[in-house]
Amino acid sequence: MLHTLLQDGRRQINKFCPTGAFIGCQSEMMGPSSFSAQALTGVTVCALPREDFDAMFQRIPELAVRFTCIATKSMESAFATLATVGRGSARERIAHLLADLDTRSHLVETEANEAPLALPITQEHIGDALGLTSVYVSRTLKQLREDDIVSLRGHALHILDRAALLDVAGIAQPTSIQSQS
Repeated sequence: MLHTLLQDGRRQINKFCPTGAFIGCQSEMMGPSSFSAQALTGVTVCALPREDFDAMFQRIPELAVRFTCIATKSMESAFATLATVGRGSARERIAHLLADLDTRSHLVETEANEAPLALPITQEHIGDALGLTSVYVSRTLKQLREDDIVSLRGHALHILDRAALLDVAGIAQPTSIQSQS
């Protein structure tokens, strides 16, 4: 997870990173990062020195384009999360987070996988990401379970009703494009 520590010791979780995620790069050549990363599971990290990164983009320009697309997707996700946290109810915030984690965990963007999603985060993590107390997170997750939308067992998320989860989260469901004749 990527997070920022506030002066008073509180933590704002900015993003949960799935396997294979690009964590980011420093905004300034020699300055410190404005956020920290913390592993919630065993990880392998690959650090690229800035010079190597720049040289790689010069050698392979299409990689720079792909990196720009990744950065743009990340920004879009951050804006969607900010809108939900800033304006959404606790139910909408948690549904949005669970739907986002599920979506980003699947490498293929066709049909969603029905397998449970390993969720190595706690209610405290969810609260720190969404500006909610652990007690409120617990109550809201219980409501989502009682509504048969999700099931959480042993750090595994089972989405029981994906359409309902997306609806609660305020996320438009993908529609197929019909050809007009």
